[in-house]
Amino acid sequence: MMNRNRSTTKNGKVYNNNNEVAILVTNNWGWGWSSEVDPDSMCKFLYYPPLINYILDGGNTVDLLKSGKLSDSGQEIFKDIECESSLFRLGLKNVVVKWIPRGHIFKVSEYDGLETIEYFSLDEWFQNNGT
Repeated sequence: MMNRNRSTTKNGKVYNNNNEVAILVTNNWGWGWSSEVDPDSMCKFLYYPPLINYILDGGNTVDLLKSGKLSDSGQEIFKDIECESSLFRLGLKNVVVKWIPRGHIFKVSEYDGLETIEYFSLDEWFQNNGT
């Protein structure tokens, strides 16, 4: 998905003019992107500005994989992400940018590699108050 607005990077996240923040998820079956890493790395994979900007600038992750520019430690765009190379490649091929309204509480759910975004809503969540 191409960015329909100008984007800016601030505090390690990419924002557009609609006050939305960009995240990375997989849009197809196979292997997840952020859901397949350890919890400490999840936010880095979700909000990773170099890859988000690469995609928003028209870059294609499949072309990046085919180019052979990825080494076992990743390509320059991924120099500060540590991940097992084969897992990294499996998730990378289906990564897309999605926009989340700023300030919304959400989680990424994964099933067979397909990652979906779930928003927190009081209408759909229940609280057990112990009574």
